[in-house]
Amino acid sequence: MRALRVLAGGLCALLVAAAGPATPAGRSPFPGVPTLELLTGQAPKGSLVVRFMGTSTLLFDDGETRILIDGFFTRSETWNPFARIAPDPKAIDHAIRRAGIDRLDAILVAHSHHDHAMDSADVALLTGAELVGSRSTANIAVGRGLPRPRQTVEDRKAWTFGRFNITVIPSPHSPSLFGRPLFEGEIDAPLPQRPRMKAYREGGGYSFLIEHDGLRVLVHPSAGASPGQYRRHRADVVFLGIGSLGKQGGRFADRYWGEVVQTTQARLVIPIHWDDFTRPLTEPLRPTPWPFDRPQAGMKSVVERARNGPRLALMPLFDPVLVRPAIL
Repeated sequence: MRALRVLAGGLCALLVAAAGPATPAGRSPFPGVPTLELLTGQAPKGSLVVRFMGTSTLLFDDGETRILIDGFFTRSETWNPFARIAPDPKAIDHAIRRAGIDRLDAILVAHSHHDHAMDSADVALLTGAELVGSRSTANIAVGRGLPRPRQTVEDRKAWTFGRFNITVIPSPHSPSLFGRPLFEGEIDAPLPQRPRMKAYREGGGYSFLIEHDGLRVLVHPSAGASPGQYRRHRADVVFLGIGSLGKQGGRFADRYWGEVVQTTQARLVIPIHWDDFTRPLTEPLRPTPWPFDRPQAGMKSVVERARNGPRLALMPLFDPVLVRPAIL
């Protein structure tokens, strides 16, 4: 078993090293997909500003209330599932300072894999945020010293913070090469301080419909969808997870696009979860390397399906974008 772990770690390091250079800051890594225009100056009163911080980490700020999706900043430099990993205080501090986060009202965690949930409790402790996630996410948090929440997303599906009304919608994880998500199952006890990566089990997946003064923003972090999961919902903007989409084929992409984008009648689609989350946020983003994903193919499938609308664009890293009214 030890030899297998060493071999896995060495192979992962070799593949990541061979992935090629990162895209320079400010330039889109996907030809033909523009990056949204930055907010310059002071945000108008009553506006909604969003920042993207890699993977599916998003900050929504209306000047009074701040909502963070996932809050994953450590970005452990390994793909080895046997590696022991833990939140990095320096990486977390750098990210929240760069994003201008001094407080948060809530952190919404999509599922309990490490690239979504690992840092959530540490960020909550630093910012005073209420942590909203599954029972598995709660067990990660308890292991990091956060009190166990009285309610989780299994207990209730509607949450309100300031002018943000949030509906939590069960949503399947994207399939792996073997047709099922990696690291399935629940985290049924507080997680140790430095567990193996594979201990961060999925624990159920969720998306978030965020309503703010009539604007509807759907954060759909994983490239999987259940038939009809959004038949009662509409969204103006969809943050669309495309992790592993490029490995699935055209029929899967058609169903995915239909269930998430066409059903919600979105006017703007912003792909997320395409970047290599083993790279620190002090460096420019780079698409996830093969064989862990095929983000160029995934983005191509999205571009093809958005040819006749809706609008398609990427978020810049860390820089603020005015959600309403500028980008619609």
